[in-house]
Amino acid sequence: MEHQKEHQVEIKISLIISSWNRAKQVTHGLRSIVEQSEPPDEIIFIDDGSSDRTCEVVQDFCRSLPGKQRESFRYIYLKAPAARISCVPRNIGVSFSLHPYLAFTEAEVIHSGDTFKQLRDRTREIGLSCIYASDIWSLGPKIWGQLSSQSSLSAAEILSHPYAMRVAGNMQNTNAPDSDWGITGSYSETGALFMLPKTMFDACGGFDEEFEGYGFDDFDLFGRLRLLN
Repeated sequence: MEHQKEHQVEIKISLIISSWNRAKQVTHGLRSIVEQSEPPDEIIFIDDGSSDRTCEVVQDFCRSLPGKQRESFRYIYLKAPAARISCVPRNIGVSFSLHPYLAFTEAEVIHSGDTFKQLRDRTREIGLSCIYASDIWSLGPKIWGQLSSQSSLSAAEILSHPYAMRVAGNMQNTNAPDSDWGITGSYSETGALFMLPKTMFDACGGFDEEFEGYGFDDFDLFGRLRLLN
């Protein structure tokens, strides 16, 4: 019994979403998160100076949530945007986080219903010093155009759409010796969702705000994390 209790240790997750001009996509992405079987313990949405209706859409969504979820949802608008480079917004999100695990995703990513349960289960199974990717889907412009007026669709209904592209399959321990720092599937997109202990994030200095490799800031972080081992 004590052994079982040890493996049911609470995994508290702060999910950080950085976004710019995603008013059409964000409702579906957020709904797929809050409707999880085991949702993250808090959501920190960093809006990097959007000029569309992202602010209005996110705040309306937040107001629609039940009390506990609404209290754990934080929306932050950056009046001085970071040139749409996600390193700065993500670091700002971390500075507001309350929990020992950090997860990062994008506003346009749809998460299957047990994604965060899988993350927690896998963390308990393998250990506390790993990064994981889970079952995620990326939706292209064709599907967003069709879904923009259908905000009531569930994640399962959206993921059954023919334009939904699966970018990841099984979770992977990216600290494993044989890891290629990617995730399984025909389309590797590591940055779509990953999680790590805040202690590791802090130890490597977080995202490099001087990094100029647009779109590869995740890989830069992973490389510096690997040096910690």
